[in-house]
Amino acid sequence: MARTVQKIRIVLFIGLLSLTAGAGTNAVTSAHRLLYLSGEDTLSSGGYALEDGQKIGVLFFPFSYEFSSDNTSSLYLHASPGYGATQYGSKTWMKLYSLKLGGGLRYSTGTDSALRIGGTYQLSLFDPDSGITGKGYDVTAEYSYRPWFGEWNPYMTTQLRYWGSSVTHAGTTDTTHSLSAKAQLGVITPTLARPFDLPLRLELYGGGIYLRGDLPRILQTQYLTYAGVKAYLQSPILTDYISDITFSVQAVRGEKFKGFYLGAGVTF
Repeated sequence: MARTVQKIRIVLFIGLLSLTAGAGTNAVTSAHRLLYLSGEDTLSSGGYALEDGQKIGVLFFPFSYEFSSDNTSSLYLHASPGYGATQYGSKTWMKLYSLKLGGGLRYSTGTDSALRIGGTYQLSLFDPDSGITGKGYDVTAEYSYRPWFGEWNPYMTTQLRYWGSSVTHAGTTDTTHSLSAKAQLGVITPTLARPFDLPLRLELYGGGIYLRGDLPRILQTQYLTYAGVKAYLQSPILTDYISDITFSVQAVRGEKFKGFYLGAGVTF
């Protein structure tokens, strides 16, 4: 059956440097952290602070393509080139260039609900001075419920995710295996204002991620909580080409972990 492109999202995430690499943080642990923070959608960019002082900054350009069909299921594709760096004080000592590729299946379970199952593989290139090679991969299953009440659109999402990584340093390979469970609640408002004659909507959301396996050791926390706000400005360009321009702010907290990010993007 023929399929056509339904939606394309391009998002630029701006990473803020805020973490430190303390003496107790070794190269392998830092590499695993870089791989995870560059692959977790909720925490893909920003500044993160751990108790051992690690400093990490990331910059990403994720692209998502969602295909439509005449039945209840559709395919989606995802690609995300990015850059990350971790520091000891003011000296950068490890850099990561990555390309995350993946996709999956979206299945409509009802008028307002859907199930997504997919996975990604993360190609990575660490700077030669670090002497490190690595890769990351994940498999996710996510259920979402998005009813409408007039022009208000509250929603709920739950997600189960397997994440793994492999880092080789000084001839020794270290692998990690982790599971996470995530729940998020949010609401998208109707048009609240018209700055510059552009309709403005807000999305308010919050959620939590429970971590098992190797991630609690890597991130120094068994859970992460987050809250944020996203602003949607309807594009002045014809909606056949660009429908929304978005801006995001989000804060993240854990047992020995805290962070903050800014994001911007467009929806075609």
